[in-house]
Amino acid sequence: MSSDGDRQALERRRGSQEGESFDRRLRDVEGAERQERLGLLGLQDTAAQDPAGAGSGFSHYFSDPPSLQTLQLQREVDSLKFYYNAVQRSRAWRLTQSLRRLVGRAW
Repeated sequence: MSSDGDRQALERRRGSQEGESFDRRLRDVEGAERQERLGLLGLQDTAAQDPAGAGSGFSHYFSDPPSLQTLQLQREVDSLKFYYNAVQRSRAWRLTQSLRRLVGRAW
């Protein structure tokens, strides 16, 4: 009985260790992909600010058109920016903030 229990405990420990190592490798791969994407987005922002490409030397990264998912995300960010700016400029928001300042709770 105890050998069965020992063997099961050993197998559980091995399974747990394998799962943890798999999780660690997966996190490393995802982290590397995230860093690469963020780097490319930073390069894309730089290229958008400098359309002539003077000094950038990264024009080969942007020869392909952006993917559909990227375009959808950009559209969503633009709509959220528009909404945020509309709220910030609205009279109701400014009135609310001025009233909150009176009681010491400005956002």
